[in-house]
Amino acid sequence: MILATASVLPAAIFRIIVGLGDFYWLATPDWVMPGVFVMVGMVYDKVVKGYIHRAYLIGLPILLGLHGFGLVTAGTPVGDVVSKIMALFARVFGGLY
Repeated sequence: MILATASVLPAAIFRIIVGLGDFYWLATPDWVMPGVFVMVGMVYDKVVKGYIHRAYLIGLPILLGLHGFGLVTAGTPVGDVVSKIMALFARVFGGLY
C-alpha cells in the first residue's frame, strides 16, 4: 500500500509543508520525493523489525524506474503515446470498482 501511493503522496505532503511553513528554500526535485518516502519506510522497518521487507527492496527500483521513465518521456511523442494509453485504460476500466 505504501509503495502504491509513494509516487503521488510525498509531493503533495511536501507542497503542504512548504506552503504552510514558508519553507521555499527547501525546494527539491520531484523525482527525489518518492524515493525519500519509501526510504523512510525502509529505515523504520530496519529499526523496528530488524529487517527491511522485500516489498521495499523490489518496489523501490521499480518505482524509481517508472518515475524516471515519466520524467524522460514527458513532452515527447513517446510520452504522448503512453499518456493516451493510460487515458484509454482509465476510461475502459475506471468504472469497474
